[in-house]
Amino acid sequence: PGPPPAVEPVPWPQPAPPAGRTTAGRPPAVIWACVLTWACTALVVVGLGTTVLVLLLTPDLLFDELHRQNPDLADQGLSDGDIEAASYITAGLFVPWALAAAGFAIQAFRRIPWGRRALVISAGVAGGVSLLGMFASTIMVLPFVAAVVTVALLSRPEVRAWYGAARQS
Repeated sequence: PGPPPAVEPVPWPQPAPPAGRTTAGRPPAVIWACVLTWACTALVVVGLGTTVLVLLLTPDLLFDELHRQNPDLADQGLSDGDIEAASYITAGLFVPWALAAAGFAIQAFRRIPWGRRALVISAGVAGGVSLLGMFASTIMVLPFVAAVVTVALLSRPEVRAWYGAARQS
């Protein structure tokens, strides 16, 4: 006797994904909002982490460069100690916030409704902080735009419907 006859699997019909959605049903707007959040989180953690690391290992190098770029720092009432303290406080506030936002994005990506809500709130507050920060530095326009785009993406009708369907199932 030979091997048993091969049994062909019966293919299940696979419906086409609705327009504007991935094959997993996740709206592209959710994917983009989460990717944008994770990218911004990486920039914040790496940028502020590097600053703290430089302050801890070679503070003179950092302060020499700061004074070279802006010789009037002392005249503006900013001592090296003030700059160092402000750097640690900034990192202590924004690194945990960025990591929390990344966690919210994970939950939002997993279709957990509170993750979407928390990410919208976090991005909204980040947008407000960035807007205020633009008065001090024009580079703050970048996190402002990222925050506005994240809120807009997560507020789209198809995104709200996708999360609403998750609550009903």
